Formats: sequence, structure tokens, C-alpha cells
Amino acid sequence: MTNISKILSLVLLAGGIFFFLSLLCLKGESHLLDWKVVWRYRAVFWQGWLETIAISIMALLLSSFFGTVIVSLERSSVVLLRRSAFCFVELIRGTPLLVQILFFFYVVAHQCGLENRMVTGVIILSLFSSTYIAEIIRGGIEVIPLSLSGNRQRC
Repeated sequence: MTNISKILSLVLLAGGIFFFLSLLCLKGESHLLDWKVVWRYRAVFWQGWLETIAISIMALLLSSFFGTVIVSLERSSVVLLRRSAFCFVELIRGTPLLVQILFFFYVVAHQCGLENRMVTGVIILSLFSSTYIAEIIRGGIEVIPLSLSGNRQRC
């Protein structure tokens, strides 16, 4: 199948689902497609959307910083730093995000006295994303040819 036929089949599927839901509305289930409630709470949805964007931007900036620090530790000549960075990356990448959110919020943040949910969420998302960013940066450094090893050492 070409891309156009895949897109067309998805549009037809979505149209069919919408048609089915509209038929349900005609049978007395009018609350299914009642957008008045959404319109009434549009300010709350807008505020939630803006907070989500703010959290994402803050987490991206922090995770970029943490990822760079992790790569620096992984490329360190000190074995303890290199091993601890490796263990941190493997631990974070090997644990589901939901488990990390629950653990860090209810255990770590509570023990540290950090009760602000937004700050805690930004820190958790930053730590989770930083391991992936670290692997991206590390892969970019390792792809530099060995003939440029003098320049590679500076990275």
C-alpha cells in the first residue's frame, strides 16, 4: 500500500467511527458528542495546555543539561564516575516511567520535603529524558572517525 492509500483508509476509518457515534447520539445518547461542556471549561483546558507546554520546555532544557553531564561522566577517566553514570543510565532506562514517577514522588520527594508537584514532575521527566539524550550525544561523539581522534578527545 502506498502512503496515500494508508492515509485514505485511516480517514475512512475515522469517518466510520464518527458516523457510528453520531448514530448513537440519535438514539438518545446525546451526551456522547455534547461539546457544550468542553466549551464551558475551555479556560481550564487552555490553562492545562499551557502548563503542559511549560513543563515540557523546562524538562527538555534540564534533560539536555543532565544528559550532557551524564555523557561527561561516561567519558571520564575516573572509573567510579564512569561506572556510576553507566548504572544510572541502565537503571533509569530499565524502569518504566510510571514506576519512576510513583517512586520519586511518593518516596524521594516526600523524604526531601519537596511537595510542589510541578517541580517534582519536571525533575522526574528530566531525569528520565536525560538518559536518552545522553545516549544520543554519546552516539554522536562515537561516530566521529578515529582519524580525527585529536578532535574527538576534546568532545
